[in-house]
Order: sequence, then structure tokens, then C-alpha cells
Amino acid sequence: MKKSLKKKWSVKLLRFSFLLSLILSLNLLANEQHKSKTMAIASVKALFPHISKTNKLKTQGCKIDKNKWINLILTKKEFKEKYTFTPECDLQGSHTVMMDSFFPVDISVKNMKEFDKIKGQIKFEIVFEKMPLLKVYLKDMTLVGRKKLHFDMNYAVEIDLTNQNPLQKHQGGMLYLKKLGDEKLNKKLPINFMSS
Repeated sequence: MKKSLKKKWSVKLLRFSFLLSLILSLNLLANEQHKSKTMAIASVKALFPHISKTNKLKTQGCKIDKNKWINLILTKKEFKEKYTFTPECDLQGSHTVMMDSFFPVDISVKNMKEFDKIKGQIKFEIVFEKMPLLKVYLKDMTLVGRKKLHFDMNYAVEIDLTNQNPLQKHQGGMLYLKKLGDEKLNKKLPINFMSS
């Protein structure tokens, strides 16, 4: 009787340890996926220091010609944008900026923990609804670093030309996390740079 009781308890203990290890493994996996998702969102937000509240990426010294951007919005005249690493500019590379068409980007990034290059396609367009909207589409984007993060994104900002900062009201958008390293994410997340 003692043997059968001992056997029953050892089986129960074995089942309990198996369940406990399964629960702990699932918890670790969930935490790892949460960390991956959090890192991915933070990395994407860092790309937009002018419209997000993050100041990790320095762009104030990148010699961005605001007049060319205004001209692009008003006349749709494309222009070449060039960045060079300086103490106040964490970007290097060049691309031709266009309206209403996707254009390729391949920019080196410094001083970022998770990535050192961004590649993909970007499109800007103006849509007239209740208020005019600037819509930004990022397609086939890759943040290259220790792990490659593949994503797409769409984002909308109201244009208020009566305001000193005409791109102040963010409608937000969606971030589509496709893959981080070899791990398929297939996550669709709402994103708003002003609410972070």
C-alpha cells in the first residue's frame, strides 16, 4: 500500500512539475514576445523624432530643407534629400522625395542600440476629408541591426495651416510587424506618436 501511495504521489508530483515548467515556459515566451514587440515599436517611433515624443534620434543637425518639403506638399515637385553624420545628425544617406509615389530609402543610422540602417519604400500623399490629411505609408521596411525587423506602417496627421505647427493633430495609424530576425510576428498594432 505504501508503494502504491508513493507511486501515486510521485506521478502527481511529476505531472505538477511538468505543468509548472510548461506554465513558466509559456510565461517566458510571452515575456520575450512582449519585449520584441516593445523594442520593435520603440525602434519605429525613434525614426520620427519630429512628430513623436522620443528624442533618441538626433535630426536637428541634418540640414533638412523645410522649404523643399513645403514646396513638395504644395506643388508635388520632387527633390533630393541628403544626410551626413554630424554630432547633431544621426542619419547618413540620400534619397529622392516624391508625393503620391513610393520612393526607396536606404539610410544609415548611428547611436541607436537596436539598429544601424533602415531600408524600404515610403510614400506621402495629401487626402482631403473634413480636414486635409498628410498620409505616410512605409512599405517593405527593414530596420537592420542585431536582428532585422520587417514592418509596414500607415500614419495620418491633420494639416492645419492656421497653426504655427501645422502637423500637430495626429490621427495615428497602424504598424504591421511582420518579422523580427527569424521569428514571424504577424502583429497589427495601432500607433500614435503623440500618445506615447
